[in-house]
Amino acid sequence: MMTSIRSSLLSEACMECTTLAIIDNHRFFRLLLKDALEVNLEYKVVYHSGSGLDFLEHVSDIQPLITIISMGLVDISGSELVYRLIRNNYKCRIVGMNHMQGLVDYKSMIEAGACSIVNFMDDIEEVFRAIAFAKEKFSAIAHHEKKELQDKNTTEDKSIVLAARERVVLSYLVQGYTTDQIASALQISRTTVNTHRKRLRVKAGVKNTPELVMYTVRHGIIA
Repeated sequence: MMTSIRSSLLSEACMECTTLAIIDNHRFFRLLLKDALEVNLEYKVVYHSGSGLDFLEHVSDIQPLITIISMGLVDISGSELVYRLIRNNYKCRIVGMNHMQGLVDYKSMIEAGACSIVNFMDDIEEVFRAIAFAKEKFSAIAHHEKKELQDKNTTEDKSIVLAARERVVLSYLVQGYTTDQIASALQISRTTVNTHRKRLRVKAGVKNTPELVMYTVRHGIIA
């Protein structure tokens, strides 16, 4: 009797979870990220794979609410995978992720239809924030509505006044640099970089770095 009740409670809890898929070449990293996410009982990783093409074959059966896609996949580019998921109207929201030291092209992922972008090299909390942002703000199954919102936004004045150094820091963020990489490139301290990031978020009216990158690309602030 107690076992039955416990199973029922666990099933109900699972139904309330945010289901996720992780697509990344490195199995060890996938498992680390899975464990880190599932510490928060709100999240449940229902699928993880190193193959983007394999995920395309199974996504209609899995139907995760959010999919985290590495930008460095081997069998298909991250942006192409995002594009195919959006084009086929699969019911998932997409977070593009970089966890390598090298630079990646955030812009192509955003233009393909990713809901949020995160650089895992900065902080695991950035991953949680990116997931929350994707969950709250954008839905891949309502891509046409998102497109209408983007079209509306392009007609509004979204220009913000940036200091020269702020523009440089913002450019590095869009290219996928971490705080440490920006500090090294500009020969300034991590504290100074974080100060610039905070000021940029305030000027753009966003809460975190994923939102800042999305705002920057969507409004053409950095060419």
